[in-house]
Amino acid sequence: MLADFCYVPVMPAYFCPHRKITATFVSHGPNVGWNGRIHSVWGCNNCQGVVYVQTEETGQVSEMYPHVRSDAPPELPDDVRENLAEGIRSLNVNNPKAAVIMIRSALQASMRDKGAMGANLRDEIDDLAAKHVIPDALKDWEHEIRSGGNLVAHPL
Repeated sequence: MLADFCYVPVMPAYFCPHRKITATFVSHGPNVGWNGRIHSVWGCNNCQGVVYVQTEETGQVSEMYPHVRSDAPPELPDDVRENLAEGIRSLNVNNPKAAVIMIRSALQASMRDKGAMGANLRDEIDDLAAKHVIPDALKDWEHEIRSGGNLVAHPL
C-alpha cells in the first residue's frame, strides 16, 4: 500500500528534459502518495532543473514533466520521421538502448533517402561523404551513431 508521505533522497539515472542528457536526480520531498501513484518533485544533479514525476508503487516512472520532445519534424521523410519519433519516445521513458537503435535506424533511412549506395550503413555514410552530400564532420558524427547502435544491438 502506498504511504501518504514517503521520502526517497536519490533517484536512479533518468533522461533530463532540460539538458537532454542522462543524469541522476534528487527528491525535493516529501513525496505524496495519491490515487495509486507517488507524486514527487525531483531536481537534476547536473543542471539543477526541476521535474514533476509520477511513479508506480513499484518505483517505475509513469510520467515525467516536462516531457522531452516526443515527435519528429513532420517535414522529414516518413521512414526517417517514424524511426526518429520512436527513438525520442524511447528517451522519454528512460529506454536509452532502444533509443540508440531507433536513432541509428533513422540515420540509415536518411542515408537511403539521399541516395546512398553500399552494403551497410558504414558504406552508405562513406558514399555520401565521397559524393560531398555530407561534410566530413557530419560523416564522423554519423559513424559515432552507427557505432553506438551496433554496440547496443551486438554487445561484445
